[in-house]
Amino acid sequence: MGFAPLTPFSSPRTGSLRVATHAGALLALWVASSACGDDDGTTRPDAGPSIPRLTAEPLPAYEGQRRYVGVITGSVELAGASVVVADPSVRVLEQRCAATACAVVLEVDDTTMNEGLVVPRPIRSRTVPIQAQRDGQTVGELALPVFFLDALRLEGEDEISGSFVASSLEMPPGNRRPGRPGVEPFRVFVLGATTLRGELAFGADEMAPRGGGTGGGADGRDGEGTGAGRAATGAGGGGGGGHATAGADGTGDGAGRGGAVRRDLDCLSSITATGCGGAGGAGAMPGVGGAGGGALFVASLAPIDAAGLVVDVHGAPGVDGGGGGAGGFAWLAAPAITGGPTVRGAGGTGGSSGGGEGGRGWARFDGALDVAATLDGAEPMTGPSIAMDTPSIVMSGSIDLRGRGEPGREVVLSLPAASISAPVADDGTWTATLSLAPGLNRIRVEQRVEGQIERGWSGTSYEFDSTGHPIGAFHDIVSLGTGSP
Repeated sequence: MGFAPLTPFSSPRTGSLRVATHAGALLALWVASSACGDDDGTTRPDAGPSIPRLTAEPLPAYEGQRRYVGVITGSVELAGASVVVADPSVRVLEQRCAATACAVVLEVDDTTMNEGLVVPRPIRSRTVPIQAQRDGQTVGELALPVFFLDALRLEGEDEISGSFVASSLEMPPGNRRPGRPGVEPFRVFVLGATTLRGELAFGADEMAPRGGGTGGGADGRDGEGTGAGRAATGAGGGGGGGHATAGADGTGDGAGRGGAVRRDLDCLSSITATGCGGAGGAGAMPGVGGAGGGALFVASLAPIDAAGLVVDVHGAPGVDGGGGGAGGFAWLAAPAITGGPTVRGAGGTGGSSGGGEGGRGWARFDGALDVAATLDGAEPMTGPSIAMDTPSIVMSGSIDLRGRGEPGREVVLSLPAASISAPVADDGTWTATLSLAPGLNRIRVEQRVEGQIERGWSGTSYEFDSTGHPIGAFHDIVSLGTGSP
């Protein structure tokens, strides 16, 4: 399905929305086009002695990115040099140079107007000149591509769904945005600041699933989804839908069985999937099963301010002999989540003629919470993450890491050349020492759960597949130890 425009969104600047994908492919096109000259089609004339060209990794940077962690390299000696950016919209937060490399941490402002354009037509970016200077002399230079992203603002009461990449996300207090019944979940991947202080109402509305939830069974039929409750075969009630907890069996002759526990992380983190959320409870004869609660996923590379945020993914009750729908799935991922959000994820009650109650929904958090979340009928889940205060630049070939994960599980830290694992303690913390390669190290953080690997979404950058869809977070660290490029 990919990224589709979402008109109910409004921008704080122009009232429009632009959806953007990353672009291995787009970057290649940008490089090809920029090699021919400037964005306006002109070619710069020669201007005196040439300055050595430097290169940067990773590419590109994005508007709104709070911490671009990268390495600048070249064929010239860069020890003792300083990285200088004249453009006031890009600030150097940290830097260090050694041998032929400079490690940098940059902060990139969102300076362009929202355009409501879908990438890749047209490709929209700007370049930021960066210099390495020593003793007032420029010893190398490069042009860093910065891809445009829109800032998103959630106001009003219009329904929302879809998958988006944004420079920032804001939801002021007093706003309530429901999911769209029977449509895909709401997923947003934010490069910069995220503030959510209203209500995201994705609970099932009577028999209607909300924002990726699944439908309840009609008279005598099973509910929808992999955790669906089963219909009664006799006069008993239908089983409730299962999600974080199993749905309850119906009661009476030939009662339906409740749905099983399921962890549908792949559904929420896969941009093209639509059948997420709590499974609907099965109907009995007679009786209609309740719909399952919806699903939403907000990932941010900057901390999420969630003070006052309410996320509702409750399941709907069954009617007569129908089983209740299961609660849905609420997922927040960021280096830190502040303010203590509330998640309502209870399963729907069973119908009065023997329907089983729906299972509870999930509330997953990747990253540290400064205040414990309030869970009303939702079960907690902890995603794997590396601590926010981990250094981005080191001068050694290894680093001591710590972070969070689900107690009793195993966290896996992977680089292209090697990976290590660490057990998660009962308090939800882990520690490990990881060997680093010279230059940029893009650490993939995962967690082993019941034989499956679950990707972490808290980090300093996103990984995108060949179609431009985000598939997880990287935690980037630059090593300038012995052998640095």
